[in-house]
Amino acid sequence: MNFKNNCLLVIDVQVGAFDGNKIPALVNGKEILGNIKQLIEKYRSESGLVVYVQDCGDIGEAFEQGTESWKIHPEIFPLATDQVILKSTPSAFDVQELPISLKKHNINQLEIVGLHSQYCYTNTVLSAIGLGFDVTVVSDGHGAIRQY
Repeated sequence: MNFKNNCLLVIDVQVGAFDGNKIPALVNGKEILGNIKQLIEKYRSESGLVVYVQDCGDIGEAFEQGTESWKIHPEIFPLATDQVILKSTPSAFDVQELPISLKKHNINQLEIVGLHSQYCYTNTVLSAIGLGFDVTVVSDGHGAIRQY
């Protein structure tokens, strides 16, 4: 794979999706987290771009900004070479910083992993396709709070 024009986009992999406090814990969470971790390591070893998208919830929500549950999961914590984008909408592309950054890095291919399959993950995938990105949906790199 050519990492020059690729980006790994990590959607909402935050503590609150795994702890079961405000929302049910992720189905197969450890397995999905392990798969995401492997992809992140692969991108980093090839000097590929890794972008984390972090959901910023309101007071009382599972991803309430500034709380422990809002933090990116410690097993995949971003490094200084990674980028973190904050969002409060279902699609990461609603935040103008993301497409601007991808354009700046000449990215045209995205591998997308993250949460939750039926919400922000799908909205982000569809937005990326609509914007003309070549998108790879990583089948074992996203999950939901229940199986469908």
